[in-house]
Amino acid sequence: MRLFHLTFVLCGTVALAGGPHSGAQAADSSLQAVFKRMDEASPKFKGLKADVKKLAHVDVINDDTTDTGTIVVKIPKPHDLVMLIDFKQPDEKTVRVAGTKAEIYYPKQKTVQGHDAD
Repeated sequence: MRLFHLTFVLCGTVALAGGPHSGAQAADSSLQAVFKRMDEASPKFKGLKADVKKLAHVDVINDDTTDTGTIVVKIPKPHDLVMLIDFKQPDEKTVRVAGTKAEIYYPKQKTVQGHDAD
């Protein structure tokens, strides 16, 4: 379920960053204005590719783990999202999200874990 939350947050962030007001401070920063800019930018959004860093902190033992890799997001048609996150360090794994299905591939174990939100 966290993957789907990440997808929602990522798409909203990208829609805001790629909108017509990119880099400029909007005069009206109300929530409705943000939603309006997202709606205006969403038809133009087709995909992205970026480097990612995921930081996980375990408070009990005060330990941080950082995963690094790349993310590719494609919107082949409206309301259809395909996302691929390829973590390279420290442990290789690939996460694929398409529709309501998520798969995590672990190349060292040569296994795939599937998750379905239906």
